[in-house]
Amino acid sequence: MNKKCIIQEVVGVDKEIVSIDKNILWNEFKKASNEILETKPEDYCKESKCAFKINDFNREIVFTILRYFAGDENFDKNGIIKNKPSLVKGLFISGEIGVGKSKLFEILSKAGRELIKKHRYARMHFRTVSCISMVSGYMLSSKKDHLDFNIKSFYKGKINFDDLGAEKKAFNSYELMEEVLFERHKGKSLTIITTNLSMSNILERYGSRIADRIPEMCNILVWKGESLRHEK
Repeated sequence: MNKKCIIQEVVGVDKEIVSIDKNILWNEFKKASNEILETKPEDYCKESKCAFKINDFNREIVFTILRYFAGDENFDKNGIIKNKPSLVKGLFISGEIGVGKSKLFEILSKAGRELIKKHRYARMHFRTVSCISMVSGYMLSSKKDHLDFNIKSFYKGKINFDDLGAEKKAFNSYELMEEVLFERHKGKSLTIITTNLSMSNILERYGSRIADRIPEMCNILVWKGESLRHEK
């Protein structure tokens, strides 16, 4: 059963936060994990009982994210969020290459679609946009008039921007993601970001206009650990 609570946003606007039983969300997460990773049951992670591996490096961050999507007011009970935690904000996940950021959100997205179908629970439903593909599409559309590309479509809606910082500057001169994130902050659009960049790297690349706004837009988490890509 979904529950509702009211949370006061920093800017003074009340937003309704809907929550769901964490066991329901966890079961959908496990199903999505097993389908996406195609792991045999005998090879499941012993702790999570599913294909996605929970270990000492990622345990707190994974369960913090799951509690966030469940709408749990105490989602930061481990105290790992680097700024003021809020269910109204989105997520900024910074971590080394290969720790599992993109794969986790692929699983969450699939589970989120099932939660909408079965429980009409939309908190974990979001669109994923590759920052690399978005900038490439923008540049290509500028050269070919018949291509349908509307940059303003990225200003609204709940979007997970995957691999921020891996994209090139548009036409080697223009930081398109700086514009997109600025407009999303202005429109108070819920934003999820996964990146290999630290906040100091964000400041260096995109400037203070974006670095100062990310803590207002997102709960900041740092994902430490070794790459999982070479595990057998």
